[in-house]
Amino acid sequence: LYCNQKKVASDVTSFHLTDKYVAYTTLTQLHFAKLLDGCDSMPIDSRRMERGARIVTIVPKSSKCVFQLPRGNLEVIHPRLLSIHLIGDFLDARKYWLAFDLLRKQRINLNLIVDHDPKTFLEDLDEFVCQIANPQWLNLFITDLQNEDVTRTMYAGNYERDQLSVYPEAYDIAGKVHCVCDKLIEVFGKQHKDSELPKITCYVKKGLIENALAF
Repeated sequence: LYCNQKKVASDVTSFHLTDKYVAYTTLTQLHFAKLLDGCDSMPIDSRRMERGARIVTIVPKSSKCVFQLPRGNLEVIHPRLLSIHLIGDFLDARKYWLAFDLLRKQRINLNLIVDHDPKTFLEDLDEFVCQIANPQWLNLFITDLQNEDVTRTMYAGNYERDQLSVYPEAYDIAGKVHCVCDKLIEVFGKQHKDSELPKITCYVKKGLIENALAF
């Protein structure tokens, strides 16, 4: 597989272009490489697949990748790289319910909701809570919060350095959990009467057990 006369990979059996990546298969693996000027990038994500499978298509604006197996039947998978890219699009469009639903289904760390764009998320917390609404989902989100920026760690392959989240003033990763919980408690107090359980979870997450027991 070549790009602008530069070799990207050898032993390629199929490939497909998306808006940001080139996906290609070798005998037993699926690889993704980011499309960059000069085509000097190496694969940023790989996963094993059935021997001899080939890419048929990647559904636009979706995380679905369709393969044809050697037996002739078709199989659909959701590569994590594509799922995270789609989730990022949902978050940019403030479609929090769609993002959360996909995060749950693909078992992707829920901290991505915050870390993708902390400034916008914190400014838009009211809309986030309104869209999610389900107390169990809100509890799950609060429970998963960590003092870590997953766009710099486990999902760094999806985020280039010049695209890293812009932190708002007085925001510190080491205090991320407390910051988000404090903001959520404010939102619950102002607008949501049926949010006692998520509010209690916020206090527990902050280590304020007495406040939680006061409910």
